[in-house]
Amino acid sequence: MAKPRLRFDKVAVRLVRRLQEAVGGAVPDGCTVVLTITAPIRLPGKTTVALEALARSNLKAAQAAVEVVVHGNRVRLRLVEHAVPQAAKVIGIVHNADTDPDLLLGVTRSLLDGIGTRAASATAGERRLVIASGVEPSLVEAYRYAWNELAIPTRHAKVVLVLADGRVEVLKE
Repeated sequence: MAKPRLRFDKVAVRLVRRLQEAVGGAVPDGCTVVLTITAPIRLPGKTTVALEALARSNLKAAQAAVEVVVHGNRVRLRLVEHAVPQAAKVIGIVHNADTDPDLLLGVTRSLLDGIGTRAASATAGERRLVIASGVEPSLVEAYRYAWNELAIPTRHAKVVLVLADGRVEVLKE
């Protein structure tokens, strides 16, 4: 499996933050809008405005999935329902064109479905949360990014991911 290549250049980071600010308030509790966007983003201002409108119309129509091209960038938008009301409302993932966006959407969804509820409801006595899902090593960066962006509150001192090859990677310390 090819390693997903995520983008963290200034344009990508600004676009994602602007989307989070503009759309986050419109997302209902218990839902997260996840967008994947191919890079490079050549028309960031116009692309951001178009993505804001797309996300808002998707929320109004309660569409679960949208796939479009916006100013030359392939965009996939998913409305994910979950049981973690404290999770971030908007997650934007900017990636290279050779990265499978479904893989990135799946990583985010698996965190929300698989561990979100347990992380949010942890008792004070617990010290570590272990995600033993046999994740491919090539996906560690995607899991780490998604975990940080979801900002799920947890009382765990450490959150670790057990990989398919038996290694352990830290998501949160």
